[in-house]
Amino acid sequence: ATQKPLAGIALTHRQISVAPPSVHVRQEPLSLHGRAGRSGSRRWATPTYAPDKAAGPTLEGLEGLKNRHDIEALKGRIIDFAEEKGVKFTDMDLFRFLKSCAFDIGAAEQRVVEYIEWRKKSPQYGVKDVDSITPADVTRERQTGKGYVLPMLRPSGTPVIVYHARLHRPKDPGYNADESLRYIIYTMEQAIARMPPGISKLWFVVDLKDISLSNVDYDFIKRFVKVLLFRYPERLGGAVLINAPMFFNACWPLIKKLLTPETQQKFIFAKTPKELAEFIPLDILPSCVGGTSSFTFLPDV
Repeated sequence: ATQKPLAGIALTHRQISVAPPSVHVRQEPLSLHGRAGRSGSRRWATPTYAPDKAAGPTLEGLEGLKNRHDIEALKGRIIDFAEEKGVKFTDMDLFRFLKSCAFDIGAAEQRVVEYIEWRKKSPQYGVKDVDSITPADVTRERQTGKGYVLPMLRPSGTPVIVYHARLHRPKDPGYNADESLRYIIYTMEQAIARMPPGISKLWFVVDLKDISLSNVDYDFIKRFVKVLLFRYPERLGGAVLINAPMFFNACWPLIKKLLTPETQQKFIFAKTPKELAEFIPLDILPSCVGGTSSFTFLPDV
């Protein structure tokens, strides 16, 4: 069916909403990589962000861009449908969709509409909808310890997700493909919720240590790549793959074909901690992936 054009309404030039779309999950304390500071009785770190292209453009930076007109045009087209469905967007969100469509406003509108429909489709991945995912919906996957958001951010302010591929075991009794996808969405939403103002991207550290062919789940990878490219466009700052075994050289070309050329360039193989440290500071990474942080992920079940 042809999508009915969406009427525009008057909006402020800043944004549709201050809150980006997110799954309702329990938020954990945010720690920022920087010098120490205090807030009340709790000790926090004061951010000392360094410039980083992979962090994404700041909202303030968008004000002077020629794309401001495109953002306003897209905003006018999707606002009625977004408000009807209860999905909120910032100017930064709209910029991401536009960029992923080479600033074709019509294509970006269609992709935003599909995103809203995906987010509100019911049922979705075995639950009511994406916005309804709770910790109870990902208990088994969380217990595996396969993926988690680090408590510390990169110097630029971008969050980091660590993923241990050997703990993805699709042949195990009780494995549920929908829950596995729910969990990666849940984890990315946690990372997005940790983003300071002006940050729009996240990073992955993918640990390939001790994997076998049974861990290389092509069906799951295809589903995840589709979600990453079309539901979270321009969210990926980079993905560092570490501890890759020799046989993965044969797997990578098949996976690479699923990615756009731009996204392919964001995947980096690091053979040593020194190479990893070029992208992710070792002092925010746990020792299990070659870092020096004392952090250990403990599933709260």
